[in-house]
Amino acid sequence: MANPTISAIDFNLATYKVYDAALGYDVDRTAQGTLYTVEGVEDPATGGLRKLSMAELVMVVCLARAAEKEKAIIDLMKTMSDNTSILESLTDIETKLLAGTSIDAIPGYYTYQGVKYNALDFLAIVVGGATPVAAITGSDEMVTLGNQLADTSNHVVDITGAYSYDGSNYTKAWEYLYARGLDNMSQSERYNFYNICDLVEGLPDGYVFSDAEVINISGYGVVNDVWLGMTKEDMVDQIDATYREKLVQYVQMLGLGNLDETGSITNAASYLPSSTDELITEIESKMDSLNSFSQQKMIELQSETNKRDQSYDLITNILKSLNTVEIGIVNNI
Repeated sequence: MANPTISAIDFNLATYKVYDAALGYDVDRTAQGTLYTVEGVEDPATGGLRKLSMAELVMVVCLARAAEKEKAIIDLMKTMSDNTSILESLTDIETKLLAGTSIDAIPGYYTYQGVKYNALDFLAIVVGGATPVAAITGSDEMVTLGNQLADTSNHVVDITGAYSYDGSNYTKAWEYLYARGLDNMSQSERYNFYNICDLVEGLPDGYVFSDAEVINISGYGVVNDVWLGMTKEDMVDQIDATYREKLVQYVQMLGLGNLDETGSITNAASYLPSSTDELITEIESKMDSLNSFSQQKMIELQSETNKRDQSYDLITNILKSLNTVEIGIVNNI
Protein backbone atom coordinates (compact mmCIF):
# COMPACT_ATOMS: atom_id res chain seq x y z
CA MET A 1 0.00 0.00 0.00
CA ALA A 2 2.70 2.45 -1.01
CA ASN A 3 0.23 4.91 -2.62
CA PRO A 4 -3.13 4.23 -0.93
CA THR A 5 -6.35 5.72 -2.28
CA ILE A 6 -7.83 8.01 0.40
CA SER A 7 -11.46 9.17 0.51
CA ALA A 8 -12.96 11.77 2.87
CA ILE A 9 -16.41 11.50 4.44
CA ASP A 10 -17.95 14.63 6.04
CA PHE A 11 -20.51 14.10 8.77
CA ASN A 12 -22.35 15.93 11.56
CA LEU A 13 -21.11 15.32 15.09
CA ALA A 14 -23.67 17.07 17.32
CA THR A 15 -26.00 20.08 17.61
CA TYR A 16 -25.44 22.61 20.40
CA LYS A 17 -26.58 26.11 21.46
CA VAL A 18 -24.45 29.21 20.94
CA TYR A 19 -25.44 32.74 22.05
CA ASP A 20 -25.61 35.11 19.06
CA ALA A 21 -24.97 38.66 20.29
CA ALA A 22 -26.37 40.24 17.13
CA LEU A 23 -29.67 38.41 17.50
CA GLY A 24 -29.72 38.48 21.28
CA TYR A 25 -30.58 34.81 21.76
CA ASP A 26 -29.18 31.30 21.49
CA VAL A 27 -29.02 29.67 18.09
CA ASP A 28 -28.36 26.08 17.04
CA ARG A 29 -24.94 25.21 15.71
CA THR A 30 -23.93 21.82 14.27
CA ALA A 31 -20.40 20.54 14.81
CA GLN A 32 -18.98 18.83 11.76
CA GLY A 33 -16.09 16.47 11.27
CA THR A 34 -14.41 14.36 8.66
CA LEU A 35 -13.61 10.67 8.60
CA TYR A 36 -11.44 8.97 6.01
CA THR A 37 -11.28 5.62 4.30
CA VAL A 38 -8.13 4.10 2.87
CA GLU A 39 -8.08 1.44 0.18
CA GLY A 40 -7.12 -1.87 1.74
CA VAL A 41 -7.96 -0.92 5.35
CA GLU A 42 -11.10 -2.93 6.03
CA ASP A 43 -13.51 -3.05 8.95
CA PRO A 44 -13.95 -6.74 9.85
CA ALA A 45 -17.31 -5.97 11.50
CA THR A 46 -18.93 -4.57 8.34
CA GLY A 47 -16.75 -6.00 5.59
CA GLY A 48 -16.39 -2.50 4.14
CA LEU A 49 -13.61 0.04 4.48
CA ARG A 50 -12.86 1.19 7.99
CA LYS A 51 -13.66 4.84 8.83
CA LEU A 52 -10.57 6.56 10.24
CA SER A 53 -9.98 9.79 12.11
CA MET A 54 -7.28 12.17 10.91
CA ALA A 55 -4.83 10.74 13.45
CA GLU A 56 -5.60 7.17 12.38
CA LEU A 57 -5.29 8.19 8.73
CA VAL A 58 -1.83 9.63 9.33
CA MET A 59 -0.77 6.45 11.12
CA VAL A 60 -2.04 4.25 8.27
CA VAL A 61 -0.18 6.32 5.68
CA CYS A 62 2.97 6.27 7.82
CA LEU A 63 2.75 2.50 8.27
CA ALA A 64 2.34 2.07 4.52
CA ARG A 65 5.38 4.25 3.93
CA ALA A 66 7.37 2.40 6.59
CA ALA A 67 6.49 -0.95 4.97
CA GLU A 68 7.62 0.40 1.60
CA LYS A 69 10.93 1.50 3.11
CA GLU A 70 11.35 -1.85 4.87
CA LYS A 71 11.13 -3.60 1.50
CA ALA A 72 13.64 -1.17 -0.01
CA ILE A 73 15.99 -1.80 2.93
CA ILE A 74 15.73 -5.58 2.50
CA ASP A 75 16.42 -5.29 -1.24
CA LEU A 76 19.44 -3.06 -0.61
CA MET A 77 20.83 -5.42 2.02
CA LYS A 78 20.44 -8.35 -0.41
CA THR A 79 22.27 -6.38 -3.11
CA MET A 80 25.05 -5.45 -0.68
CA SER A 81 25.36 -9.05 0.51
CA ASP A 82 25.67 -10.32 -3.08
CA ASN A 83 28.23 -7.60 -3.78
CA THR A 84 30.25 -8.58 -0.71
CA SER A 85 30.21 -12.24 -1.80
CA ILE A 86 31.58 -11.28 -5.24
CA LEU A 87 34.29 -9.13 -3.65
CA GLU A 88 35.32 -11.99 -1.37
CA SER A 89 35.55 -14.34 -4.36
CA LEU A 90 37.61 -11.85 -6.38
CA THR A 91 39.94 -11.33 -3.42
CA ASP A 92 40.42 -15.09 -3.07
CA ILE A 93 41.14 -15.54 -6.78
CA GLU A 94 43.55 -12.58 -6.84
CA THR A 95 45.41 -13.97 -3.82
CA LYS A 96 45.90 -17.29 -5.57
CA LEU A 97 47.04 -15.62 -8.80
CA LEU A 98 49.55 -13.50 -6.90
CA ALA A 99 50.84 -16.68 -5.24
CA GLY A 100 51.64 -18.06 -8.69
CA THR A 101 48.64 -20.36 -9.27
CA SER A 102 47.42 -20.26 -12.86
CA ILE A 103 43.79 -19.39 -13.46
CA ASP A 104 43.05 -22.91 -14.75
CA ALA A 105 44.60 -24.51 -11.67
CA ILE A 106 42.65 -22.57 -9.01
CA PRO A 107 40.59 -25.16 -7.08
CA GLY A 108 37.04 -24.81 -5.83
CA TYR A 109 33.97 -23.01 -7.09
CA TYR A 110 32.60 -19.48 -6.83
CA THR A 111 28.88 -18.71 -6.76
CA TYR A 112 27.26 -16.05 -8.93
CA GLN A 113 23.46 -15.63 -9.08
CA GLY A 114 22.93 -19.07 -7.57
CA VAL A 115 25.20 -20.97 -9.99
CA LYS A 116 28.65 -22.32 -9.13
CA TYR A 117 31.53 -21.56 -11.50
CA ASN A 118 35.22 -22.38 -11.61
CA ALA A 119 37.57 -19.41 -11.29
CA LEU A 120 37.96 -18.87 -15.03
CA ASP A 121 34.22 -18.87 -15.74
CA PHE A 122 33.55 -16.68 -12.70
CA LEU A 123 36.06 -14.05 -13.89
CA ALA A 124 34.69 -14.26 -17.43
CA ILE A 125 31.31 -13.17 -16.05
CA VAL A 126 32.26 -10.71 -13.31
CA VAL A 127 35.31 -9.12 -14.95
CA GLY A 128 34.90 -9.92 -18.65
CA GLY A 129 31.15 -9.36 -18.98
CA ALA A 130 30.20 -12.82 -20.24
CA THR A 131 26.54 -13.81 -19.96
CA PRO A 132 26.02 -15.95 -16.85
CA VAL A 133 24.36 -19.36 -17.09
CA ALA A 134 20.73 -19.14 -16.01
CA ALA A 135 20.25 -20.50 -12.52
CA ILE A 136 17.89 -23.43 -12.14
CA THR A 137 15.06 -22.39 -9.83
CA GLY A 138 15.81 -23.72 -6.38
CA SER A 139 19.14 -25.16 -7.49
CA ASP A 140 20.93 -24.32 -4.23
CA GLU A 141 18.05 -25.85 -2.31
CA MET A 142 18.20 -28.97 -4.48
CA VAL A 143 21.96 -29.36 -4.15
CA THR A 144 21.66 -29.09 -0.36
CA LEU A 145 18.80 -31.58 -0.25
CA GLY A 146 20.53 -33.99 -2.62
CA ASN A 147 23.74 -33.93 -0.60
CA GLN A 148 21.82 -34.46 2.64
CA LEU A 149 20.04 -37.45 1.15
CA ALA A 150 23.29 -38.86 -0.26
CA ASP A 151 24.94 -38.60 3.18
CA THR A 152 24.14 -41.94 4.83
CA SER A 153 24.65 -40.42 8.29
CA ASN A 154 21.36 -38.56 7.76
CA HIS A 155 18.08 -40.42 8.13
CA VAL A 156 15.50 -39.58 5.47
CA VAL A 157 12.79 -38.85 8.04
CA ASP A 158 15.08 -36.43 9.92
CA ILE A 159 16.10 -34.20 7.00
CA THR A 160 14.44 -30.79 7.21
CA GLY A 161 14.82 -27.49 5.40
CA ALA A 162 12.87 -24.71 3.66
CA TYR A 163 11.26 -26.12 0.52
CA SER A 164 8.67 -24.36 -1.61
CA TYR A 165 6.54 -25.92 -4.34
CA ASP A 166 3.26 -25.12 -6.06
CA GLY A 167 2.29 -22.39 -3.61
CA SER A 168 3.03 -24.43 -0.49
CA ASN A 169 5.99 -24.41 1.88
CA TYR A 170 7.45 -27.56 3.42
CA THR A 171 9.98 -28.06 6.20
CA LYS A 172 10.24 -31.85 5.92
CA ALA A 173 12.12 -33.25 2.94
CA TRP A 174 9.89 -36.31 2.66
CA GLU A 175 6.72 -34.18 2.52
CA TYR A 176 8.26 -31.89 -0.09
CA LEU A 177 9.44 -34.75 -2.31
CA TYR A 178 6.07 -36.48 -2.06
CA ALA A 179 4.35 -33.20 -3.08
CA ARG A 180 6.67 -32.99 -6.11
CA GLY A 181 5.27 -36.31 -7.30
CA LEU A 182 8.28 -38.66 -7.08
CA ASP A 183 7.95 -39.57 -10.76
CA ASN A 184 10.49 -42.38 -10.46
CA MET A 185 8.28 -44.24 -7.97
CA SER A 186 5.13 -46.21 -8.55
CA GLN A 187 1.90 -44.98 -7.02
CA SER A 188 2.06 -47.60 -4.29
CA GLU A 189 5.67 -46.71 -3.46
CA ARG A 190 4.77 -43.02 -3.17
CA TYR A 191 1.89 -43.68 -0.81
CA ASN A 192 3.89 -46.09 1.33
CA PHE A 193 6.82 -43.66 1.47
CA TYR A 194 4.62 -40.79 2.64
CA ASN A 195 2.48 -42.79 5.08
CA ILE A 196 5.37 -44.62 6.71
CA CYS A 197 7.45 -41.45 7.13
CA ASP A 198 4.40 -39.71 8.58
CA LEU A 199 3.81 -42.52 11.05
CA VAL A 200 7.45 -43.03 12.06
CA GLU A 201 8.36 -39.41 12.69
CA GLY A 202 7.88 -38.28 16.26
CA LEU A 203 7.22 -41.70 17.77
CA PRO A 204 9.05 -42.55 20.98
CA ASP A 205 12.29 -44.51 20.75
CA GLY A 206 11.86 -48.27 20.92
CA TYR A 207 8.25 -48.17 19.72
CA VAL A 208 7.20 -51.47 18.11
CA PHE A 209 4.75 -51.44 15.20
CA SER A 210 1.90 -53.89 15.31
CA ASP A 211 0.88 -55.89 12.29
CA ALA A 212 -2.37 -53.96 12.14
CA GLU A 213 -0.63 -50.60 12.04
CA VAL A 214 1.64 -51.58 9.17
CA ILE A 215 -1.17 -53.19 7.19
CA ASN A 216 -3.24 -50.04 7.69
CA ILE A 217 -0.61 -47.70 6.25
CA SER A 218 0.48 -50.11 3.51
CA GLY A 219 -2.81 -50.22 1.69
CA TYR A 220 -1.26 -51.34 -1.58
CA GLY A 221 0.38 -54.36 0.05
CA VAL A 222 3.88 -53.64 -1.26
CA VAL A 223 5.89 -53.53 1.95
CA ASN A 224 3.82 -55.46 4.47
CA ASP A 225 6.27 -58.34 4.82
CA VAL A 226 9.24 -55.98 5.23
CA TRP A 227 7.87 -53.73 7.96
CA LEU A 228 5.97 -56.09 10.22
CA GLY A 229 7.06 -56.16 13.87
CA MET A 230 9.84 -53.58 13.49
CA THR A 231 10.82 -51.05 16.14
CA LYS A 232 10.86 -47.36 15.31
CA GLU A 233 14.66 -47.48 14.86
CA ASP A 234 14.35 -50.44 12.51
CA MET A 235 11.74 -48.59 10.48
CA VAL A 236 13.92 -45.48 10.22
CA ASP A 237 16.78 -47.61 8.88
CA GLN A 238 14.44 -49.48 6.54
CA ILE A 239 13.11 -46.21 5.09
CA ASP A 240 16.72 -45.23 4.34
CA ALA A 241 17.49 -48.57 2.72
CA THR A 242 14.27 -48.71 0.71
CA TYR A 243 13.92 -45.15 -0.54
CA ARG A 244 17.19 -43.19 -0.26
CA GLU A 245 18.61 -44.16 -3.66
CA LYS A 246 15.38 -43.34 -5.49
CA LEU A 247 15.06 -40.03 -3.65
CA VAL A 248 18.58 -38.99 -4.70
CA GLN A 249 17.78 -40.02 -8.28
CA TYR A 250 14.60 -37.95 -8.17
CA VAL A 251 16.43 -34.85 -6.96
CA GLN A 252 18.77 -35.30 -9.92
CA MET A 253 15.75 -35.63 -12.23
CA LEU A 254 14.47 -32.22 -11.08
CA GLY A 255 16.99 -30.51 -13.35
CA LEU A 256 20.37 -30.78 -11.69
CA GLY A 257 21.98 -33.67 -13.53
CA ASN A 258 24.89 -34.49 -11.24
CA LEU A 259 24.63 -32.88 -7.81
CA ASP A 260 28.01 -31.20 -8.28
CA GLU A 261 27.12 -29.78 -11.69
CA THR A 262 28.35 -26.21 -12.24
CA GLY A 263 27.79 -23.52 -14.84
CA SER A 264 30.15 -23.33 -17.81
CA ILE A 265 30.90 -20.31 -20.03
CA THR A 266 31.73 -21.02 -23.67
CA ASN A 267 35.17 -19.64 -24.62
CA ALA A 268 35.57 -18.12 -21.16
CA ALA A 269 39.25 -17.28 -21.74
CA SER A 270 38.34 -15.01 -24.69
CA TYR A 271 36.69 -12.56 -22.27
CA LEU A 272 39.89 -12.04 -20.28
CA PRO A 273 43.45 -10.84 -20.98
CA SER A 274 45.98 -13.62 -21.53
CA SER A 275 48.58 -11.98 -19.29
CA THR A 276 48.27 -12.77 -15.57
CA ASP A 277 49.48 -9.27 -14.65
CA GLU A 278 46.83 -7.66 -16.87
CA LEU A 279 44.20 -9.99 -15.44
CA ILE A 280 45.15 -8.99 -11.89
CA THR A 281 44.92 -5.32 -12.91
CA GLU A 282 41.40 -5.88 -14.27
CA ILE A 283 40.39 -7.77 -11.12
CA GLU A 284 41.60 -4.89 -8.95
CA SER A 285 39.77 -2.39 -11.14
CA LYS A 286 36.56 -4.40 -10.76
CA MET A 287 37.06 -4.60 -7.01
CA ASP A 288 37.47 -0.81 -6.82
CA SER A 289 34.23 -0.43 -8.78
CA LEU A 290 32.40 -2.86 -6.50
CA ASN A 291 33.71 -1.08 -3.40
CA SER A 292 32.42 2.25 -4.73
CA PHE A 293 29.10 0.57 -5.50
CA SER A 294 28.95 -0.74 -1.92
CA GLN A 295 29.58 2.74 -0.52
CA GLN A 296 26.82 4.16 -2.70
CA LYS A 297 24.39 1.46 -1.56
CA MET A 298 25.38 2.08 2.06
CA ILE A 299 24.40 5.74 1.67
CA GLU A 300 21.08 4.68 0.08
CA LEU A 301 20.53 2.21 2.92
CA GLN A 302 21.09 4.90 5.54
CA SER A 303 18.69 7.23 3.71
CA GLU A 304 15.96 4.58 3.48
CA THR A 305 16.51 3.65 7.14
CA ASN A 306 16.13 7.30 8.19
CA LYS A 307 12.89 7.63 6.21
CA ARG A 308 11.52 4.47 7.74
CA ASP A 309 12.43 5.66 11.24
CA GLN A 310 10.79 9.04 10.59
CA SER A 311 7.52 7.27 9.77
CA TYR A 312 7.69 5.23 12.97
CA ASP A 313 8.58 8.34 15.00
CA LEU A 314 5.54 10.19 13.64
CA ILE A 315 3.29 7.26 14.57
CA THR A 316 4.80 7.21 18.08
CA ASN A 317 4.24 10.95 18.52
CA ILE A 318 0.61 10.66 17.41
CA LEU A 319 0.01 7.83 19.87
CA LYS A 320 1.59 9.88 22.67
CA SER A 321 -0.62 12.85 21.81
CA LEU A 322 -3.76 10.71 21.78
CA ASN A 323 -2.76 9.19 25.10
CA THR A 324 -2.28 12.68 26.60
CA VAL A 325 -5.75 13.71 25.40
CA GLU A 326 -7.31 10.56 26.86
CA ILE A 327 -5.58 11.14 30.23
CA GLY A 328 -6.85 14.75 30.25
CA ILE A 329 -10.42 13.62 29.59
CA VAL A 330 -10.24 11.02 32.37
CA ASN A 331 -8.83 13.59 34.83
CA ASN A 332 -11.60 16.06 33.98
CA ILE A 333 -14.21 13.39 34.63
